[in-house]
Amino acid sequence: RHMTLTDRGSLPLATVAAGPDGGLDGRVAALGPDTKAAVEEFLAAAEDIAAAGGSGPTLRQVLQRVFVRSVNEFFTARSGSMQLPREFLGHTRAAARDDAVALGGDFPEREALLDDVLRARRSIRDYAKEPMELATLASVLRAAVGKVGEEDGYGVRALPLFPYPSTGGLSAFEVGVLAQRVDGLEPGYYLYDQVGYQLVPRIRGDLRLALQDVTFESEWLLYAPVVLVLVHRARKFEWKYHTRGYRMAHLDMGAALQNLYLSAWASRVGTCAVAGFFDEAINTLLGYDGIDDYVSLVVAMGEPATPLLSQQE
Repeated sequence: RHMTLTDRGSLPLATVAAGPDGGLDGRVAALGPDTKAAVEEFLAAAEDIAAAGGSGPTLRQVLQRVFVRSVNEFFTARSGSMQLPREFLGHTRAAARDDAVALGGDFPEREALLDDVLRARRSIRDYAKEPMELATLASVLRAAVGKVGEEDGYGVRALPLFPYPSTGGLSAFEVGVLAQRVDGLEPGYYLYDQVGYQLVPRIRGDLRLALQDVTFESEWLLYAPVVLVLVHRARKFEWKYHTRGYRMAHLDMGAALQNLYLSAWASRVGTCAVAGFFDEAINTLLGYDGIDDYVSLVVAMGEPATPLLSQQE
């Protein structure tokens, strides 16, 4: 018979799905020892919940328990180097690209008090017809996520510091920019170089209709001059924080998202985050593998159809 997660007890994986073809065990074994260890961990998490009196653990409950158990990795994982892996060294320096669009590194001077911005900020989904000025986009990105300092760490000189907290200072995500209507900027998908304060082209062309195909219940994205794309780079946190880093990295991104909201409002620009997208489709569209590098959030941005001052009045 095929056993449920809750009645497995302490049986070995081979007996979880008993059958003439080996069932689950045969399928998992074919994928290798790392996969078998991952499946065992999920089953053990479900067992923990059942042992505590839960019945029929849901996927959400099992995932939470996996993260609870993952703290053990800090004590059982093989001791590794605390040097920043070579594959990430390039992220600590400005990108050397002749086709990059320079935005300038000066920190914007805006007449906006933090208390006023916190009090007034609202999500905006209705945007003006006029294109966004490139200087406005530059100011929002520079203040919210651009490099603000540096210090030595992980065996690297001048490791960049950013205006938001991140676990271990690793900042394990990148900020993409879907430019739809920006003066002086060709339509396309760019990566914001947080160290060099520039936009690095990734995909050329108008992607508005393609974006509509990979999102849902957010037709108004078509009219946003800019759509920011927050992309997690899992390997950048996994080397140090293992499984638990997955949860912490989303908290880091949330801090950066708040910066983007507040920085945009200080420039009299509205924003609205969107999580309604088809993961595989949007990752394929923007060139991410969806496994180690994946879109976690998109953020529409543009000057409101109704000026912010009028809204506040």
